[in-house]
Amino acid sequence: MNCKYSEKTAIKCGINSALIAGYLWDNMAENGAEHHSMEWIRCGKKSICAVFPFMGVKAVGNALKRLVRAGILKRAEYNDSRFDRTASYAFTEYGSVLMEETENDY
Repeated sequence: MNCKYSEKTAIKCGINSALIAGYLWDNMAENGAEHHSMEWIRCGKKSICAVFPFMGVKAVGNALKRLVRAGILKRAEYNDSRFDRTASYAFTEYGSVLMEETENDY
């Protein structure tokens, strides 16, 4: 897998967060769903661990929390079952600008 990441995101949130943001950005187009006029992707921590085997579940959770606190991602739960706690993530306007700048660099 080709790992792309934003240098600005890596400086602000760390390399793990930047890698996860790049992964979510790349998969948003094909796996995203629209809710409340935003594009959301449903992604669990364990599925991200499968993509990045050098990160544990806790490291993925911490990286996602940093992205949400930095204002790059939004987090919500759009699930049919009340027992399903899998999170959905969307890029904020600021996060989209960061990721589009990265795309232009490649």
